[in-house]
Amino acid sequence: MNHMDRQIRVAILGCGTIGSELATFIDSDECQQAQVSALYDLDQSRSISLRNKLLSNPRVTESIEEILLDADVSLVIEAAGPDAIQSYSKDIVLAGKHLMVMSVGGLLHGDIYAELDSIASESGSQIFVPSGAVGGIDAIKACRDQLDVVILTTKKHPDTILDISVGNIKKDSDRKYPREIFYGTALDAVKRFPFNINVAATISLAGIGPIRTMVKIVADPQVSGNVHEIYASGSSGIMRFTMENIPHPENPRTSYMAILAAIETMKHSSGRGIRIGT
Repeated sequence: MNHMDRQIRVAILGCGTIGSELATFIDSDECQQAQVSALYDLDQSRSISLRNKLLSNPRVTESIEEILLDADVSLVIEAAGPDAIQSYSKDIVLAGKHLMVMSVGGLLHGDIYAELDSIASESGSQIFVPSGAVGGIDAIKACRDQLDVVILTTKKHPDTILDISVGNIKKDSDRKYPREIFYGTALDAVKRFPFNINVAATISLAGIGPIRTMVKIVADPQVSGNVHEIYASGSSGIMRFTMENIPHPENPRTSYMAILAAIETMKHSSGRGIRIGT
């Protein structure tokens, strides 16, 4: 964030597990360059509960418009789900604020990714998409023009898989044996499993796109965390990455690594000093 002051004023959009963890980090002594100044959640009780845990005593807002009009807020961290990306992201960037996207799957809906990129270029805003719960993003991004195939295989415990089917959200009920419950494009995976497969969106945006990136989802009662296996091949060579992530203790559908990746992005968001990686 080359255009930001030393003390970044942050608004948290969504005060669930991820938003709360990021707010707690920003509020700690470990993060000297930022301060949480505003909180917003559709369930205001969650905003109030989070505020009461923070030393900075941020303002609890009743609408996203309050954040948009707050000239002191320079960065909005979205942790509210893919619907929030569709509803608020363009207004946030149009207001000249920087945006960190946690619900990366929301960027695959319609033309929102291209629209945000265009708006950010004109407004001077920066949009940050942390690598999330997977590794290898730097390599995939560096080789994207040489890649022909990218396949993500994700294994999750059935209890943590939420499948949107015929308009309803239901848990996968097969708890006996590993079972492939989905194989298709990253775009279709994000539509059907919007709360489970942000990694597919991140990989596809870093690489060969949401139509060419293929995703396999396996419901496996033998795994306790989330296992992500990435295979990518092309003229640059063959890459294989495997991550076995520990779920967050308060929300088993959230990978702890995704939160750590966002914290690392936050640490280096000011653009100062040495930056390692693509």
